[in-house]
Amino acid sequence: MLPVAIAMWAASLGMHTAFEWAVAQPMPPTFTVGVAGCAMAGVTAGVMAVPAIPLKPHMRAMATMLICAAITAGIATLAFDLHAWHDPASIQARGTPATVTVHAHIDEPVTAADRRGYDCQATAQTRVLDDGIVRRASTASIRVYATGEDCAGLTRGAVIAFTGTITPADWGNVALWLNVQGTDPVRRIRDPSMADTMATAIQEAFFAVTERLSDQGRVLVPGLTLGLLGQDHIDDGAGPAIDDTYAATLEDQFRRAGIMHLMAVSGGHFALIAELTRRLGSWLLLDRRIRAALLAATYIALAALVFPSASVTRALIMGLIASAGVALGRRSQPISALSWTVVIVLVADPAMSRSYGFALSSAAVLGIVICSPALEKALRTAMPKPLAQMVAMTVAAQLFTLPIQILMEPELPILSVAANLLVAPVVGWSTITGLVALLAAWASPELAYGCAWLSSCGTIVMERAAVWLGGTDVVTLPWSSGVAGAVSMIIVEAAVASGMVVCARWWKRRRVAQPGLPGERIGATWRNRLAIWFDETERVLVQRYGEIGDYGQNSSGERPGAHRIGRRRLSQRADRAGPVPAGSERASRQRTHRTGRHARRPVRLRRGGEPLAAVRRVRGETAQRAERR
Repeated sequence: MLPVAIAMWAASLGMHTAFEWAVAQPMPPTFTVGVAGCAMAGVTAGVMAVPAIPLKPHMRAMATMLICAAITAGIATLAFDLHAWHDPASIQARGTPATVTVHAHIDEPVTAADRRGYDCQATAQTRVLDDGIVRRASTASIRVYATGEDCAGLTRGAVIAFTGTITPADWGNVALWLNVQGTDPVRRIRDPSMADTMATAIQEAFFAVTERLSDQGRVLVPGLTLGLLGQDHIDDGAGPAIDDTYAATLEDQFRRAGIMHLMAVSGGHFALIAELTRRLGSWLLLDRRIRAALLAATYIALAALVFPSASVTRALIMGLIASAGVALGRRSQPISALSWTVVIVLVADPAMSRSYGFALSSAAVLGIVICSPALEKALRTAMPKPLAQMVAMTVAAQLFTLPIQILMEPELPILSVAANLLVAPVVGWSTITGLVALLAAWASPELAYGCAWLSSCGTIVMERAAVWLGGTDVVTLPWSSGVAGAVSMIIVEAAVASGMVVCARWWKRRRVAQPGLPGERIGATWRNRLAIWFDETERVLVQRYGEIGDYGQNSSGERPGAHRIGRRRLSQRADRAGPVPAGSERASRQRTHRTGRHARRPVRLRRGGEPLAAVRRVRGETAQRAERR
């Protein structure tokens, strides 16, 4: 499924780019639609021509599947872009600015505004657009900017009536901005659901608990737990305010050090919850279907409590797919789950193909799954296993996400691996204690404060690492910007990886001359020689004594050499059996050597008029059992 996901992503991006180019041209919309239709007809003709291409059957099937997936993604993206282009809110934004009344559903918690002149912002989806003349239905995604007391009315899950102007967005992943004027107060049209109300109450109780922490704890503990930094939260203003300069500097240092991804909820949170849920289900001896349902419920609850983001969406869908696998009794397949996640997301919401957050999250998972095992195996020859695992995961994720990071900001955090290694031991601890504080804040503020304080003990290590490794300009390396920079980074990574593979193969095949001896010695590391020595020692001992559980006894509880007693008694039994009849076959006198428990040990017999040959499999049993057989 991975090629299918890549093909769909490329087709969606291509269709977005083509649509933006087409609508920017001075041509009628019918011509644009006609061009798009001709393009899709050409792709369909390509699908019909695939059977005529001389390919192997499996290659022909794969090519057909890829083209069909690309067509599906292209059609979904074209339909999405056309619907958004002809939405009344988009038409209003492209026209002359005018004051309108908008009914919108608040999709995210309100946060601090990223524009001057406004206090807060929230992402919403329009329901009704009223320009004073016509009242029309609308489904556009907009970002609402408000000031003063209007911010208190922006509640997640509620439908709010705003009065303001709609303009095209200058930046961000939302195409439209709604600037609330403030002359008319916002009105609540519909209250939020019970689930949204409970989630908001839990989050507000958690933020109230974190206000008692130090500045770094107030900033980092909510970021690590919820994916929302403390300075971005809008409260009632009763508590002390966070120093804006300190918060902005700390955020910039985290970004320069390459550990800003810790302040976003991702697969790590879901992995911790999944591990706890699995252990609970195993301890209670629950059926796998019940464990799968419990796992899916915890995933959905966690996604509802944290700040919505593209990485949360990716982790949630992958978690639900994994839960379905548990219910069916199938083993985990991360690449297949990631591919299906990409397919589902791009068909349901084609705008996600241009989301940097979704791309970074998917690329990091893909890199960890593909490259981390090989890197860990190579690094274990030079460092302990836990350290090799951390380095391998960090490097694998960095390799796959660097091209996307360059598209966002043309610089390389050269010390990101070191920074991630420094904070890795405390990330899990701080995340678990932060989640416990989040769940306990509404019921026991004191218990929640204790857990939040324990979490801040880990975040202070992150702060020190960010200040130390991200506090200067020398920690980043400038790089080319745009698509050219991303492509050049891919080429550099491919060249470095190829060089490392070639060097590794040469190192394994190298020959070292031995002074005073003819020929050359094939080189091997001390770890390989030690492993060979252990294997040979075990083989000799097993061949000598059988299965070794205790060197004082064999697997039957006897002393070593008991099998020889059994063989001697077999020979005596054969002597009592009398001479061998004429024409009968005798056992080969060649002793066959096999290691392990089922080693064949033929008994050597004398020639001519001698007892019947006896060839037994000595399996570690006692001589008495051998006689009975």
